[in-house]
Amino acid sequence: MDGRRARAMTVNSFSSVSLEPALVLWSLGRDSARYALFRHAPTFGINVLAFDQVELSTRCARQDDLNGAGAQWTERESGAVFVEGAIARFDCRVTAVHEAGDHEIIVAQVLDFDTPREAPALVFNRSAYGQI
Repeated sequence: MDGRRARAMTVNSFSSVSLEPALVLWSLGRDSARYALFRHAPTFGINVLAFDQVELSTRCARQDDLNGAGAQWTERESGAVFVEGAIARFDCRVTAVHEAGDHEIIVAQVLDFDTPREAPALVFNRSAYGQI
């Protein structure tokens, strides 16, 4: 890469909140080592990985540097990062943050999305990776 840095973390889920406007949410633990990186970010990308990206998911669970994890990525005009090879990618802008126990629920508007390839989705269930 050209020296740019992108930050990442593996999360086990996100959820649709609303269709109009298109809103999604995910939860960020206050004790996460990456809390400061993501809590105050005004935009972010959600990348739904394919089953053949298990190694990338594992590396992003251990480190936050996408370059160090070996990912190829592009940065959107909004600042969101899209990972090459993902099967769905969402460009999101934070609209609200809600306290919820030891987590914070981050709600974001989907500004744009794409589905660049068809492949089985990577899932994590009962402490193991699988596919649908």
